[in-house]
Amino acid sequence: HSAEGHLNELTKLFEASEWQQLSIELHSLKSTSLAIGANGLSALASSLETAAKNEDTQALQNGMQEFLSRYEALGRQLNSLG
Repeated sequence: HSAEGHLNELTKLFEASEWQQLSIELHSLKSTSLAIGANGLSALASSLETAAKNEDTQALQNGMQEFLSRYEALGRQLNSLG
């Protein structure tokens, strides 16, 4: 998936309340973010992954928009490099 593809997938899963699949996607992005040094984004993905596993809709509602915005900004930065 491209960054845009991940954004669309995360949004779709969140809006559909597909918490198990959302937690899987967030887990993947947590690891990828950590591997490229985006530690803050990785930490946010980790907390949202836990929230999704626990079906904590309040925590997800509070954190998803920030995560999506930060992930989109990171995607733009990476695209500008190459």
